[in-house]
Parts: sequence; C-alpha cells; structure tokens
Amino acid sequence: MRSELGPDAADFVDGGTLSFSLLPYLEATDSMLVIDAADLNRAAGAVGLFEGAAMDGFLTSTRRRSVHEVV
Repeated sequence: MRSELGPDAADFVDGGTLSFSLLPYLEATDSMLVIDAADLNRAAGAVGLFEGAAMDGFLTSTRRRSVHEVV
C-alpha cells in the first residue's frame, strides 16, 4: 500500500541482517531513513544521527563490530 501523501507514503522493511539482499530496496528509492540499534556509549534510549562522513567514521572506528556490518 503506497500513496503520495499520508501514513502510507512510506514502505517499511525489517532488514535485520539481510545485508546485500536489501540492495533492490536501495536501488529503487531516492531517499531512505534507516533506524537501528547501536552502542553509542550513552544512556539506553539515546538517539544519534549519522550522515555521510559521520556514518563512515562510525563504521570504521575501533568500536566492537556487530552482525550488521559487512567487513
């Protein structure tokens, strides 16, 4: 269900750890919002925003790796 406006204006996909099998979703859109859990060394429930180079820096930091990442 998809419409131009309103609550159905977005598609929601539970990506889990599907990695490259999510590529068709990436190729089919011109914008997306990704929501995930991460250890930010902050209080539980804290929210962080990573865009562009900030996301690259987060992924290449010395923090513990997770199953969400392809190395």
